[in-house]
Amino acid sequence: MADHVHLLLSIPPKFSLTNTVRAVKGKSAIRIHWQSVRGNEA
Repeated sequence: MADHVHLLLSIPPKFSLTNTVRAVKGKSAIRIHWQSVRGNEA
Protein backbone atom coordinates (compact mmCIF):
# COMPACT_ATOMS: atom_id res chain seq x y z
CA MET A 1 0.00 0.00 0.00
CA ALA A 2 1.35 3.42 -0.94
CA ASP A 3 1.88 5.82 1.93
CA HIS A 4 1.43 8.94 -0.20
CA VAL A 5 0.10 10.18 -3.50
CA HIS A 6 1.05 12.85 -5.99
CA LEU A 7 -1.64 15.11 -7.42
CA LEU A 8 -1.54 17.56 -10.28
CA LEU A 9 -4.36 20.06 -9.80
CA SER A 10 -5.53 23.06 -11.72
CA ILE A 11 -6.91 25.46 -9.13
CA PRO A 12 -8.96 28.46 -10.27
CA PRO A 13 -7.65 31.82 -9.00
CA LYS A 14 -10.70 32.31 -6.78
CA PHE A 15 -9.59 29.34 -4.59
CA SER A 16 -6.52 29.58 -2.37
CA LEU A 17 -3.92 26.83 -2.36
CA THR A 18 -4.19 26.55 1.42
CA ASN A 19 -7.92 25.93 1.39
CA THR A 20 -7.65 23.49 -1.51
CA VAL A 21 -4.99 21.41 0.26
CA ARG A 22 -7.02 21.52 3.48
CA ALA A 23 -10.11 20.25 1.63
CA VAL A 24 -8.24 17.42 -0.12
CA LYS A 25 -6.56 16.29 3.10
CA GLY A 26 -9.80 16.50 5.06
CA LYS A 27 -11.84 14.49 2.57
CA SER A 28 -9.15 11.85 2.17
CA ALA A 29 -8.75 11.50 5.96
CA ILE A 30 -12.49 10.98 6.37
CA ARG A 31 -12.56 8.37 3.59
CA ILE A 32 -9.56 6.50 4.99
CA HIS A 33 -11.11 6.54 8.46
CA TRP A 34 -14.45 5.12 7.31
CA GLN A 35 -12.77 2.46 5.19
CA SER A 36 -10.69 1.37 8.18
CA VAL A 37 -13.80 1.28 10.39
CA ARG A 38 -15.49 -1.05 7.89
CA GLY A 39 -12.38 -3.21 7.79
CA ASN A 40 -11.39 -2.30 4.25
CA GLU A 41 -7.90 -1.26 3.33
CA ALA A 42 -7.65 2.32 2.05
